[in-house]
Amino acid sequence: MKRITIVIPIFRLSSNRLANFLFLLKKIQSVVSVCDIKVVDQVSEKTDIRTILRMYPDITYIPVSMSDGVFNKSILINRACIDIKSEFIWIIDADFYTNFDFVVSEINNFSDFTRPFSEII
Repeated sequence: MKRITIVIPIFRLSSNRLANFLFLLKKIQSVVSVCDIKVVDQVSEKTDIRTILRMYPDITYIPVSMSDGVFNKSILINRACIDIKSEFIWIIDADFYTNFDFVVSEINNFSDFTRPFSEII
């Protein structure tokens, strides 16, 4: 079991958000050896995320079907967290980027509330 699980909830990624997500997937590869990564997808017909994630076998894909078609980030996060047993859960958006290596390297300095990065792109 890895000490950190990163959860990325997504829904209908298109255009720039999809490009940002693909960038994130490439950059987050630097921490897959120490972090479990779960992409939880509110399934839609717009984007086939499962096909994209085949290039990233270390990332767990969790599809969630909801009938109303409105993004429900809380449900996605709760679904992703059901089986997580890691000490830390890090929830990030699909278009979020930071220095993942730095944040992970600082894990031993965490307290009850942590703001582990000083800049976000």
